[in-house]
Amino acid sequence: MARLSVLALALTLLLILTLGRAEVQEARSSCVSLAVFPSTATPFGGWAALYGGEGAEEMEGLLALPDGGLLVVGVTDSFSLGDDGDAWLVKLRPDGTVGWARALGGPGEDSLLDVQLAQDGGFIATGWTDSFGPSPDVWVVRLDAQGRVLWERAYGGQGVEQGWTALALPDGGFLVVGGTTSFGAGGADVWVLKLDAQGGLEWQRAYGGPRDDGGGGPFEEFAVKAFLDGQGRVVLATETLSFSSGSSDVWVLKIDVNTQGEVVWARAYGGPDEDTLWWAQGAADGGIWVPGATVSFSPDFSGDLWVLKLDARGEIEQQRVYGVPGLWDEALSVGATPDGGALVGGYVEEPDDWDLTLLKLDARGGLVWARAFEYGWDWPNAIQALPDGGYAVAGVGWRRDQGEDLDLLVLRLPPDGSLGTDCPLGARPFAQAPTAARPV
Repeated sequence: MARLSVLALALTLLLILTLGRAEVQEARSSCVSLAVFPSTATPFGGWAALYGGEGAEEMEGLLALPDGGLLVVGVTDSFSLGDDGDAWLVKLRPDGTVGWARALGGPGEDSLLDVQLAQDGGFIATGWTDSFGPSPDVWVVRLDAQGRVLWERAYGGQGVEQGWTALALPDGGFLVVGGTTSFGAGGADVWVLKLDAQGGLEWQRAYGGPRDDGGGGPFEEFAVKAFLDGQGRVVLATETLSFSSGSSDVWVLKIDVNTQGEVVWARAYGGPDEDTLWWAQGAADGGIWVPGATVSFSPDFSGDLWVLKLDARGEIEQQRVYGVPGLWDEALSVGATPDGGALVGGYVEEPDDWDLTLLKLDARGGLVWARAFEYGWDWPNAIQALPDGGYAVAGVGWRRDQGEDLDLLVLRLPPDGSLGTDCPLGARPFAQAPTAARPV
């Protein structure tokens, strides 16, 4: 893989560390509206609900908790401390009622994109902040079990940085993965920070080539998802222009935390046109689920939801497109299931709105069922498979035609993805076809 030789020389660069003390405010329970759609109760506690206020909310991260509840993180205008939006954390009980909600931030815009459990039962969260430096920086917040800030730090340079994944490591430290335009080979690059238990920097690395890698582009969204493979190694998944075979390609890397981020392997997947992703997740068999969107392999070139199943070495085991003919379909999230399959969340772009779609795949990528949720403009930014066989889905619900702002949308689904006849969640016809991408 000669084109990736630049990657092996990725530099560890000087970090400009910006410390900030964000104010913390608990949103008043009377201000956090809970509108539960009519639904049929199930043995798995299925429900669908909207949460928000008079402003806009968009939620990006979802964590299933040991008590059966959920923790969702994102950004809020309704409960922000300033005019530009603050990070919002919402703890939900198993029945969907609000346990607590907190807004975190400073005078600029602040957002959290991912949250994970820490070893002590608290949380580690990451996103970006425009409150504590000259430009948007990676923001890392360490929280206790009630969402109170233990410490927080911002990391960045003169460009733009965002954190998209936070991982708690066995040594008590953390790995934060995101994107940077301050450091690296050029354009946007993947940026990995290894932190100690108090947020001190132990090492850092940038990965990329001369063009945008890790997202970036005109919207400056550095979508880099990561997970631990159980062997001291981390899988990173994002997009690349530097190593693509045409326009943007899906790019997956495996790095070794024990050797300060040394690259084990890196592969690009795509064709002559645009191929993208937002998420990746480890499979039950040690492989990797990589869902996104493809124009290269779309039968009618309209753009279709695309799912790759990779083995632990990055070789393609399965690949298929799923879509509604003539419409743009895109995957935004995935949750691996204990049966070796996955639940893939995305949307279908119809002429007047987006429909949230859920596809249950078996271990070979076969479509078990597909369902659509129709509220307004709806899309799923995070999915988690739950211990009882059900699923949690967090995203956005937006009645754009009625002038409403975006709200947090959460679905708690049983294993078959249904919520009864009274809830607007129904079957959706999806065509599926094999694709012919080759790893580069």
